[in-house]
Amino acid sequence: MAEEQGTKEKILQVAAELFAKFGFAGTSVRDIAQKSGVNLSAVNYHFGSKHNLYWSTVCDAHNKGECEVNRLVAESKDLTDFAIRFFDFLLENKGMFRSIMKLMLTDGVPDPDEDIEQNIAGTLMPFGSDDLRAFVREQLGDLSEDAINFVVFNVFALIIHFGMMHSSSKIEMLKGRNPFIVEENARKVLAHNIKAVENYVALVGDKFQF
Repeated sequence: MAEEQGTKEKILQVAAELFAKFGFAGTSVRDIAQKSGVNLSAVNYHFGSKHNLYWSTVCDAHNKGECEVNRLVAESKDLTDFAIRFFDFLLENKGMFRSIMKLMLTDGVPDPDEDIEQNIAGTLMPFGSDDLRAFVREQLGDLSEDAINFVVFNVFALIIHFGMMHSSSKIEMLKGRNPFIVEENARKVLAHNIKAVENYVALVGDKFQF
């Protein structure tokens, strides 16, 4: 059983790498099997088809990201602290982050089969949504579900925006010409924006609508 799980994990790791690098159309199941060091039948046994394997890599990336977010939520003193910690995590794992974004932005992939569709439904929600919602309520008070959703989606939108910018090799090239484009300034802007979201929700109060 442990050996089967190890084989599955290896296939997922290699598949994510190849899909991110060459796209869905440019990656074959045979390529994945060869680089994973497994038989073609092993890929088919675990995932059934290339498009199911693709969606499984997206789901796997989401699950790993959610574990990391839940850890950061537990360690953070407030939402600003969480946002900066998560931004720093993305910077420390630029390759992984770029791969995940490429996977999510790839077009032309068939929908998953019904038997795995339920497993990946959660990938459309923000990482750590349950833990983060509880953290938002703890930090900001007894908010409506609309207000909590607003805060969660804005926090993630800001982190992903700055994470994508600072994971780009093009931005690295520009830093020499524009000293403002540095990680420390991104952290400051991120912190100001998180505070603005918190202040807006507090100002609107129970009249908030999303």
